[in-house]
Formats: sequence, C-alpha cells, structure tokens
Amino acid sequence: MSDYICRFSREKIKEIYESGKKYILCKVGADYCPPCRALESGNPSPLHQLMDKINQEVKDKIYMISIDNNDNAEDFFYSVNIKEVTKIPAFFLIAFHFDKNSECIYTSYGFSGYNIVDWVNAFSNNIKETIKNYENNTPNTCNIQ
Repeated sequence: MSDYICRFSREKIKEIYESGKKYILCKVGADYCPPCRALESGNPSPLHQLMDKINQEVKDKIYMISIDNNDNAEDFFYSVNIKEVTKIPAFFLIAFHFDKNSECIYTSYGFSGYNIVDWVNAFSNNIKETIKNYENNTPNTCNIQ
C-alpha cells in the first residue's frame, strides 16, 4: 500500500492540526495542466460545486488546502505523510490520471474525462463513503478512476 507524500511546513501542519477539522481536502494542480485549470473555471466552478455538495453533510469536518506544483512555496518545504503527522486523513482532489491499480489510505478522484455533474457527484459520494468507512474503523483504499 503506497501513501501520498506532500510537502508542508511545520507551521502548516500545526495550523491543520489546531483547526480541529477531521479531514483534509487537498487540491493538487499546476498552471500547465488544463484539467487543473478547468477545475476552478466557470461560474460556479466544478470545485465550488463539489464544496457546496460536500458542505451539506460534512461542513465542519473538511480543511481545504491547495498544493501548487508551479512553485516551492514555504508552506510545502517539509516532506511528510499527512496522516502520520496530523493523524487526519486526507482527500486528494487531483486533476491527473493515476494507475488504476494504485492503492493508498486516502481517496482521490481525477477530474480528467468526466463531465462536471458526474464528477461532482462521484467525488462527493466517494468522500462521504470514505468518511463513513473511516469513522467505522473500516480500512480504506483509493478509488482511483
């Protein structure tokens, strides 16, 4: 089982931990990636639609963070496994395709190849199911599509 590794400063980890949120939603992207840009374009954007849908049920549980692959911002210089350091599971909102056989302890959903409504529904359902499984102490692996 492989884990996603992200880069956060110690200050960012402390901020996440002290927020009291139970889950992290990481938006990972870059300006050179068309699906990444599409995630935040439109009114409302797919990302905004997703957050609206998620917030209906898990409003106070999600800590949102963006990871910009364009630069090495100070917040991301410290390499960590999010769950090991913060004890908070993370959802990765990723616009790239991954190997369908990949497994991880987090859930992620690529944006490429989906129409917006299907993607919002699929990812929000995936997040809700993962939260339910996690809170019932059920092991979870990624549903990378």
